[in-house]
Amino acid sequence: MGPLVTGLVGTPAMAAVAKPSGLTSQSSVTAVVLSWKPVKGAISYHVQVASSSSYDSPVLDVLTTNTHATPTAVVPFGKVYWRVAATRGSGWSKWSSASFNRSQRSGPILTEPADGADLDQPEHPPVLRWDPVPGARSYVVEIDGEERDWVDTETYTTETTSLVPTETQQPGTYWWRVRAYFDSAINSLPSTERSYTIGALPRVGLKATEPTMEDVVLQWDPVPGAVDYEVRVSTDNGFNVITDHQYVSGTRYSPPTTYDNASYWWQVRARDVFGQTEEWPVYPDRTGVFQRSWPEKPSLVTPATGSTPPNTDLTFQWTPVPHAAWYLLDVGTDPGFSSGATFKTCKSTQTTYTPGWSKQGLYDNRCMPTKAGTWYWRVRAMDSNTSAYTTVNGRFSEVGSFSWTPPTLTSASPGEVTGERLVLEGNGVGPCTASLGVSGGVCSGVTSTPMLDWDPAPGATSYIVYLAHDRNFTNMVDGFGDVGNPDTMFHTTNTRFMPPSFALPDTQAGEAYYWFIRPCGTGCGLTPEEASNAFQKKSAPVALVSPADNAVLADQATFDWTDYLATNKVTTDPATGEHPTQAARSYRIQVSQNSSFVVTRTDKVYEAIVDQTTFTAYKNSYPEGVLYWRVQAIDGTGNPLTWSPVRQFTKSSPTPVVTSPTDGAVVNGVQPFRWHPLTYAHYYDLEVYRNSDTTASAGNLALKVTNIRQAAYTASKPLQALGKDFVWRVRRTDYDGHAGAWGPWQRFRVTSGRPKLLQPGSTVSRTRAIFSWRAAPQAAYYRWELRRGSTVEQYATTAQTSYAPVRPLTKGKYSWRVISFDSQNHVLRATGWRKVTAK
Repeated sequence: MGPLVTGLVGTPAMAAVAKPSGLTSQSSVTAVVLSWKPVKGAISYHVQVASSSSYDSPVLDVLTTNTHATPTAVVPFGKVYWRVAATRGSGWSKWSSASFNRSQRSGPILTEPADGADLDQPEHPPVLRWDPVPGARSYVVEIDGEERDWVDTETYTTETTSLVPTETQQPGTYWWRVRAYFDSAINSLPSTERSYTIGALPRVGLKATEPTMEDVVLQWDPVPGAVDYEVRVSTDNGFNVITDHQYVSGTRYSPPTTYDNASYWWQVRARDVFGQTEEWPVYPDRTGVFQRSWPEKPSLVTPATGSTPPNTDLTFQWTPVPHAAWYLLDVGTDPGFSSGATFKTCKSTQTTYTPGWSKQGLYDNRCMPTKAGTWYWRVRAMDSNTSAYTTVNGRFSEVGSFSWTPPTLTSASPGEVTGERLVLEGNGVGPCTASLGVSGGVCSGVTSTPMLDWDPAPGATSYIVYLAHDRNFTNMVDGFGDVGNPDTMFHTTNTRFMPPSFALPDTQAGEAYYWFIRPCGTGCGLTPEEASNAFQKKSAPVALVSPADNAVLADQATFDWTDYLATNKVTTDPATGEHPTQAARSYRIQVSQNSSFVVTRTDKVYEAIVDQTTFTAYKNSYPEGVLYWRVQAIDGTGNPLTWSPVRQFTKSSPTPVVTSPTDGAVVNGVQPFRWHPLTYAHYYDLEVYRNSDTTASAGNLALKVTNIRQAAYTASKPLQALGKDFVWRVRRTDYDGHAGAWGPWQRFRVTSGRPKLLQPGSTVSRTRAIFSWRAAPQAAYYRWELRRGSTVEQYATTAQTSYAPVRPLTKGKYSWRVISFDSQNHVLRATGWRKVTAK
């Protein structure tokens, strides 16, 4: 603290009284008391204290009537100079000078952690604690590495007696020490040095992996303190060729894109809040292995092996394969398919293919037998979640054969097409024959892209297929050409037709697909003015499995649904009575904060596209509260199909469990806030409120901290004391920035050691008064008060534990006390009033 009176420096005038004698000094750890003999006739004294004999910057410069003087500021360590002069009202005596040595105070006593402690992460963060040093306004903590040379140390300043380092501390050994600072230039010796060792995060334990998988699902045990996990997958156990590398937020990973059929090795390591990871394990330590296998293959249905199919109604049909995005059909004259010159390949998103079509700029009559003889065919399923032509190859079907005789067609003016019908498969037994010409009939609810079928028209050698969004063909379906240029439209020599390499999107409510078959011989029939038939396409919705509707989930959510092919196999097409064979190329899953799945200013929609029937978010997490989810199949062309019904779930993650201070604890000053770490925590938020305010009103907010990276926090400034009651709470914020629920309120009371009055006893000298008290541990400074009756007549603020009044006391009864303050000027404790009589 600064001096009470300043500016009286320089050489005294010619002595009017004798200079003071008998200069003595008492220097304790917390107080300096200077005294001298009274000078006859003197009415006051001028006292100066400084760290140099020139007295350029005195620590004390005061006029006093007392023959004791006490600096109110912190007295520097080392040699201290002081002098005193006397006056009787005019003129000053010569200075009387003296000096004394003030030993530098020892450093704080370290209390936690024990020297050489091993701190397992994340349960035991490095919480450094020490005993308070009376009079200290702050502390400087130095942390050094294992080399312990105290060069390039991490340095922290705090006004409390505990610290949790905020900088990254990798696993290893650290040394630390603390100095107490009494003001910006005066500090104690360093404390003794202690070490502690930071342990690495626990190693990730892999859960058992199925040796063979179609849907790849990798799982591991959670590691407390891990923000996320680094996953790598390779086709060799040395991980020289990395197939997949991801940072995964949860403990389950299913790749959104299918792996090829092969053997794979995989490893996981945890990453902490500072981005640190262990070294990768060395095979075979903590290394999983599995084989991605897709063993299913199509079975051929028609034409049956050895059969002779109708030469104007040829259809290839096979059984569906789960996971198939599309199929490749090979047709040729070589049963070994040994040369590309002997067979052609066609693509189909359905399990049916109708050859014989042609279109300018596209494949010309591909996969249609061109001469009489035996022809061979086979089918292979392809797996992908994109529209790329090359992807994961499935197994070939068996090879089928059939006899073929090209049709003998007589070109003539063609008759009208009749017998229009719609089926899902070439062997459909319940075709839809609804006609627009008959009461406006429409084939409703067709569940997959249908096959258009009709009877041969007399004299027709080919047919043109019209498919539009409107009855008058002004808006043709994409890919079906332009009615003004027949060369751009599909022509077929067959009497049935299915889009060769793409599927049709579902129709919207009230809309339909309109079709017409135009026969051609020596010429073609008239351009149609309107469609003869129509159908509405509405695919089956995805069947959700888990979580159940209204489920309550913690931390991470895993979503499962039924394979779309399996769903279709039990779905009855309302138009034909058949079971569709549509498989999904991939799935779109959405999770939303509102049931309408609309992005708003406050609500978000989380979306992912995967090609498996399970999903666990690995790049994001979901906010706490009520959420909604749905799944949509995507067909081999990339068309989004019908959404599943919407399900609801509630994410309610656990809250941190507090360890200290717990309910009702009484703490001295500011002790660390601690809690058990939570999995998936990126950081923690902490709030402290005064006056036991569990309504969390802004007026009572005492402390608010975000981005706490460990399961402990120490404030750098003390909280208000004097028996104040506080409440505090903590919550987790996950790796995606979603705050969890606050934990329960915890109550505690801040208190402090009370100064103890020492002297005087029952009486005190009116001109040589000195008041002393025992230091309070957390006190940075004190206020001394002297009153007569209820009126405070004298007071002073001092960093010392003794005070000599600068004005004389009048004869009579007084009371005095001391109030301690912390570095933030908070009142800590006040002593009771002690009576004293001035004589």
